[in-house]
Amino acid sequence: MNYINKLILNGFSVQTDPQVQRRIVFSNVTYISLALVYFIFIIIDIPSYLKSPFDWNMDDITVPAMIGCCLLALYLNTRGHSFTGRVFFILSWPILMHILPVIILHTPSDYYLAFPLGIILHAVMIQLFFSFKKERWIYIGLLAVNFAGMLSVRWFLIINDQNSQRLIEEGIVNNSYYSLIVILYWLIFNFLIFYILRVVEGYIEENHLQQEILTNNNERLVHLVEQFEKSNHLLMERLDKQSVEINDVLTEYSNFNAHFVRGPYCRLKGILHLRELNAISLNEYQLNMNKSMEELDIAMQKMQTQIEEKIDLLSKRKLKGD
Repeated sequence: MNYINKLILNGFSVQTDPQVQRRIVFSNVTYISLALVYFIFIIIDIPSYLKSPFDWNMDDITVPAMIGCCLLALYLNTRGHSFTGRVFFILSWPILMHILPVIILHTPSDYYLAFPLGIILHAVMIQLFFSFKKERWIYIGLLAVNFAGMLSVRWFLIINDQNSQRLIEEGIVNNSYYSLIVILYWLIFNFLIFYILRVVEGYIEENHLQQEILTNNNERLVHLVEQFEKSNHLLMERLDKQSVEINDVLTEYSNFNAHFVRGPYCRLKGILHLRELNAISLNEYQLNMNKSMEELDIAMQKMQTQIEEKIDLLSKRKLKGD
């Protein structure tokens, strides 16, 4: 299972666009799933494959051929040639599983259902394999060819069918709604998949943006804390060297911390808690975080300045006393 998970997440680098990364993962899942399904089909129909390969029919040949195509495309993904692998598979699958069987076997009767369903599944694969935003030209081009194939389904099946006249007279193909129905289902499935992918992409991108914002805000907070600790350390060193009254400085520090620093600090904690509960939007969260961190930064700088002034004043008083 771990090996399969590694295969699924293989085929891209850190520099690969996140949307393309997801398409590569989708293609890996498809290759592995289809190869497994076709292998199970071979096991179920094992008597046909125990015969001499010269006695195999078209269906017997295409199934192991598609397993080979799946494995080759998966290999191309793992070698960093994902685009080539995806294009190769998206072209080879309809040719081997639908177009060639129709031509060679002269349109078996079940292909009047299987062929349009195959074109619909092929269109769904195109949407899963290619990014509309990052690979638009190949995405639109392949879908356009696929839709053209859907429009010509009835013509293609009949022209290769030796019994077409009988089927036209007696079968469902004679119904004028046959082409309309398959086109309708093509539109339903593809619009559905398109908008599901859009919603999923939106959630993923929003989550990615949120993680970036949280990381950046965390880095800013760490930087502020480091500055604060560094300032405190330098102030304490000055106090030790100058031997001034430390209680007065600590009192000044406590008063300033209570009145100026604690406010923006508590607001920061409150904003973080609200975001964890999804009680505020990402934009509102970012605006309030920026405002509170700016207030905290200003307060800490002001505190440092006033305490340094207090140390200087106490130092001068001590010198006068000496």
